[in-house]
Amino acid sequence: MVDVDHVVEALGSLYETALARMRERFAPGGKPDGRKLNEHQLPVHGLAYLRTEHVACREIAAWAESEHERAIANAYVSDVARRLRGGIDLGPCESVALDELGISAADRARTIEDPKVLAFVAEHGSAKAFVQIARRARDEGYGRLGLDGALQEIQSQFKRFVDAEVMPIAQDVHRRDVLIPMSLVAQMSELGVFGLTIPEAYGGLGMGK
Repeated sequence: MVDVDHVVEALGSLYETALARMRERFAPGGKPDGRKLNEHQLPVHGLAYLRTEHVACREIAAWAESEHERAIANAYVSDVARRLRGGIDLGPCESVALDELGISAADRARTIEDPKVLAFVAEHGSAKAFVQIARRARDEGYGRLGLDGALQEIQSQFKRFVDAEVMPIAQDVHRRDVLIPMSLVAQMSELGVFGLTIPEAYGGLGMGK
C-alpha cells in the first residue's frame, strides 16, 4: 500500500527536475539571466507555484495525526497530484504546461504518473473519499474542538440559519448561476457574520479568528 509520503516525494522530485531544467535555461553558469527571466515570466511563475504546492503537500502530510486528519491530507495531496498532470493552474486564463518547465513524458512517468501515485490518487482523491470526509466531520463534530461556550453558541446559531435560509435555495442559486439574494446577505449582516473580527468600537463583535 502506498502512503502519502511516497506521493509527496514524487511531487518533490517533479519540482527538483523542473528547477534543474529551468536553471539550465535561465541561469547558465549559476547566474540568473534577468532579461530571460523577464521574457519568460509565466514558466518562472509556474515553477514557484509548483514549489508552493509541494511544500503545502509536505506540511499537511506532516500535520495529519488522527484518522480524519490523514484522510484530509490524503485527499489534498491526491488533488494536487491529479491536477498537475494537466499542468500548473495559476488561476483564470493562466496556466503552464509542464513541458514549459522542461518536464518530459519520462519525468512525468516516474513521478506524478507513476502507477503507485496514480493508485493513491484514485483511492484518496475520489468523490467517494471526499464525501466520507464530510460525513465524518458531520457525524463526529470535527471542527468544534477547542471552541468555548460563546463560540459554540455562535456556531449553532449560524448552523440554524444555514439550515433554514441557505439550504432551501442553495441548489437553485448554484444551478442557475445567479447572485446570492441581497435579502440573504442582509440577514447575514443582522446575525453579525461580517463583523465577527471587527473591534467592538467599530460596531463589530471583537472576536478572534
